Amino acid sequence: RQEADRWRAEGLIDNDFYDRLAERYRFDELESEASGTFITVLIGLGSVLIGLGILSFVAANWQYLDKVARIAVLLTALLTVNTGGFYLWQRANSRRIGQGLLLLGAMILGADLALLAQLFQISGDAFILFMGWSIGVLLMAYALGLTSLGTMAIALMGCGYWGAASVGIDAREIAPVWAQWLYVYMPICAVILFLPLAYRCRSPLIFLLGAIAWLSSFQFAATEYTFSSGGVDRPAVVLGCSLPLLIFWAMGRLQEQFANSAYRQRFAHLGQRLAVGSGGLTCFVLSLDYFISDVLRLRPNNSNFADVWDLDRLLFLGVAILLWILLVRHVSRWQSNDWLMLLLGLSIAGLLTAAGLMGNGSWLPAMFFLLLAAITLICIRTSLQTADRGAFYFGWLLLVVRILTWFTFTQTDLMLKSLLFILSGAVTILMGLWFERRLQQSR
Repeated sequence: RQEADRWRAEGLIDNDFYDRLAERYRFDELESEASGTFITVLIGLGSVLIGLGILSFVAANWQYLDKVARIAVLLTALLTVNTGGFYLWQRANSRRIGQGLLLLGAMILGADLALLAQLFQISGDAFILFMGWSIGVLLMAYALGLTSLGTMAIALMGCGYWGAASVGIDAREIAPVWAQWLYVYMPICAVILFLPLAYRCRSPLIFLLGAIAWLSSFQFAATEYTFSSGGVDRPAVVLGCSLPLLIFWAMGRLQEQFANSAYRQRFAHLGQRLAVGSGGLTCFVLSLDYFISDVLRLRPNNSNFADVWDLDRLLFLGVAILLWILLVRHVSRWQSNDWLMLLLGLSIAGLLTAAGLMGNGSWLPAMFFLLLAAITLICIRTSLQTADRGAFYFGWLLLVVRILTWFTFTQTDLMLKSLLFILSGAVTILMGLWFERRLQQSR
């Protein structure tokens, strides 16, 4: 709008053309949109502060109320705030205030669950509260299609899952059955609960957070047996390291093929970025000698290839195969990156399987360092083709950090380390200048 005003003042465009630009780009709505965003932030912050104030007030007078009065106060606050928020959310001129009240109502829901459990002397770990709270907020998010509630539900579920992972198996065994199922089958639940919500809300943020929830829980489940018992569940490690890359890439390419809206295009873009990111970070971690020798413990005394197949591993293995079959059948022209990502995923699975059969993974870090270098080249090549600076810096910095990590833990000479850091900084600057020059030439 500022440029258009300048063009009209300089006589480059007339008033009629300016009016057409103003109508096309909605100049009159820019101020209201900026003001609305500012108001939304303030309403969200104010709702949190009001919620904390209400909780503090109730806590201060809690001991003076009998059981019936306590229940009445809790339910009245929950119903009043959510009803008022829903009423205002339906009105166009007060939608943002309604969203703030609904977010406040979701916070009150958690407080009610905690206080009611205390009132009826229901004991349990905090992760049970977070999981139950998350399910309640998740139902609200599905009903209303609000990104803020969906984000809150994923965050609460993450607190519950990682809280359950930290308390140990003894505490989880005395938890309710539904909480145990949520923990054990969290990778499946993350897909069922969060992926449809992303489409319901048309929110790339929920899609990203849901994908991270699935990836983290799936890979943690693959290595949990290793951490807890000192053994290696090799099928789980193989699938946990290779399937995320294959699933994210195939899902992103299929969505890109059939995307008919802007948010689906963003989902496709996020899927491909998640594939490259998960593959790069996996190769980075597996190229560390410490992780291979002291965490996974791929040693000759663990040479037996464990025959352990859980439901989630079999399910997602089938999903990966199905997605790539659909990719072969419905994408008429494969890109070179499709072949590279398929080869990369199969290489990760093949290397880990060979290490499991041979019982000695001393050569694995070198192999995964080569794969990491290949991912860096893929990222640089893709960034030059698509003018994507993020892909270039991700691949390059991942490789530089890996080299610096190796020198930091293997070399003790401070002068050598100083020289290495200086060289790495200089090469990084030169690579950045080279990339920008090539990008300008390609344009």
